[in-house]
Amino acid sequence: MNDRSTELLELTVFEQNKSNINKLIDVEIDTVGDIMKELADTPYVDKIVKFCKVGYGIFNVWHVRKIARFLKGSESISDEEKDKYLSNLSKKDKQRISGFLTNLLYITESEEKAEIFGLIYAARVRNEIDNEEMLRLCSSVNRVFVFDLPLLSTFVFPNNYVDYHTDNLYAAGFLERLSSAETQEHLESIALGVRKYKLNAMGEKLRVILSLAGYKPKMI
Repeated sequence: MNDRSTELLELTVFEQNKSNINKLIDVEIDTVGDIMKELADTPYVDKIVKFCKVGYGIFNVWHVRKIARFLKGSESISDEEKDKYLSNLSKKDKQRISGFLTNLLYITESEEKAEIFGLIYAARVRNEIDNEEMLRLCSSVNRVFVFDLPLLSTFVFPNNYVDYHTDNLYAAGFLERLSSAETQEHLESIALGVRKYKLNAMGEKLRVILSLAGYKPKMI
């Protein structure tokens, strides 16, 4: 029998346990340990605990919450769709993708980003992006400040430089800087030295994924 606690992608098949995932997400950080002890023998939650090898310290509990947020982000697709995607992956690819995403979830500083990784994974399962695009998008999201992501829509069409927000999105690989010739198609004139930016292909893919999911980062 396949042990679903061995790989992150196998954990995305919820087996009708969404309510327990929400328990791990919604409670305060200092009470999650108690909730996990209470649910330790609950089917599916015990697999998350085993996967994280948690010791109920604050750092480990936080990691469990990030895993739970990733799983929540992927909940829009059915278990059947996820099983179909997983069955079409070679063992090597499944391990490679699981390992990549597991490492990102471990090092990311944001639960918000963990949920966005889940949304990107859901888009992959729906064949809206391929495996490489999924991993590139997740890697880029990990490099950006999450509260800059709503500004993606600002750059659907060429737009002026918007202070450090533009720098962050550009550095993460979501924007391209346009030349004066490229902006002439959209503007009658352009001031010398004005910087114009527009979503590149990856930035547009992320914008569409977040827009279709109705996702907006929760403000601090």
